[in-house]
Amino acid sequence: MNIYNLFYKAPAPEGIEERNAHIIGGGIAGLAAAVFLIDDAGMPGKNITLYEKRNSLGGCCDAYSGEAGYICPGERELEPFMECLWYLCSKIPSLEDPSISVLDESVRANKDMPIHSESRLLCKQGHIYEKVHDYRMSPELLLKMEHFTSIPEKDLEDMTIEDYFGKDSEFFHSSLWWCYHSMLAFKPYHSALEAQRYFNRFGLLNRLDYLEGILHTKRNDKDSVIKPIHKWLEDQGVTFRMDTAVYDLEMDEACNTVYGIKIKNQETIPVRAQDYVLLTSGSMMTNASYGDNTHIAEINRDTEDMGLFTVWKNLAARNKKFGNPDKFLSHIDKTKWMSFFLTVEDYPEFFERLEKMTGSKSGTGGGITFMDSGWEMSLVIYDRDYFPDQREKNRDVLWGDGLFGERIGSYIKKPMAECTGNEIIEEMLYHFGML
Repeated sequence: MNIYNLFYKAPAPEGIEERNAHIIGGGIAGLAAAVFLIDDAGMPGKNITLYEKRNSLGGCCDAYSGEAGYICPGERELEPFMECLWYLCSKIPSLEDPSISVLDESVRANKDMPIHSESRLLCKQGHIYEKVHDYRMSPELLLKMEHFTSIPEKDLEDMTIEDYFGKDSEFFHSSLWWCYHSMLAFKPYHSALEAQRYFNRFGLLNRLDYLEGILHTKRNDKDSVIKPIHKWLEDQGVTFRMDTAVYDLEMDEACNTVYGIKIKNQETIPVRAQDYVLLTSGSMMTNASYGDNTHIAEINRDTEDMGLFTVWKNLAARNKKFGNPDKFLSHIDKTKWMSFFLTVEDYPEFFERLEKMTGSKSGTGGGITFMDSGWEMSLVIYDRDYFPDQREKNRDVLWGDGLFGERIGSYIKKPMAECTGNEIIEEMLYHFGML
């Protein structure tokens, strides 16, 4: 983006007030589409309907709070160059201070608490990996890396990362790979093309070992971004149809025009020729399940109801131009992912001990990865403003994940997917050297 285009207010397209928009999926993509239709394209908010299968907006940016604690399914790595996100946030008033935007609030939060890590990689039960800042590679690997970032995408189709570098490549033992893949959830058998896109798009590789340049919102994504957008859209008159599962689209024979939206156990919504239909083709939260301290999160292997992925599968079955969703959906054990969220009440000494060990104040250290964890566990320690009511409840929180949860743990001798919350925390404490 540039200032010339960014602040140009284009005239509304002729007849936009006569069009409707149907947005399928209530994650950040669908919410952003609604904002841009109103603020950039001039569509009246009352002409927009958003359909969401669950009873909560946000997708993988969702969060929940309750008496038993908090839940955040995912963690975002934000950076200054996410132009579309920050452009969106510049349009939305903060919920806590409507005189400033969500962008203003986020910039202030990062000026007050910038992220800087000295303990990005830990090993040997709480010790900082001595080569965390050593990005040196052999001349051969450097040439291969240079080629990787510039090779045409067509040459990387149907190729995994380990296909390109070699299964036993030194690349997979480098500090660059450790810092990169643990933060962005890449595995050696994932798409080389997607990895190339991330390398070329992600502008912070030079200081990734310190996490310098990584940004955060004032609070969790739900409270800082999703809720303000939701309120702004409601104020504009947008209709939200929650608990509404779209499973297919009625289209013409050439699959160019939508004339109906099929709702599970409900009516088919007619779509006029002049209307718009925008679909999120899938979500990381599809078929998510939850556990707690004493119960495991059961793996949902249902392939009949896959949320918005079902819509994509139905479209792809009718016309090959919609691609091949089975590339993403046919390997559940290679695409599933497990995270956990820890709430600690009335025990600030535990987080004070973590701060001393990592050298970072809570909320400023960013991601930490245990290199010798069987599950390859990573976590992020947040400050007491992550949820609005944390301080009054004397609570501290952290988020974590296991990138290889199918493997046997280092302390808990079974796969992460078979563990309760208590067992997952035992594994974490072991890697911090507290057991």
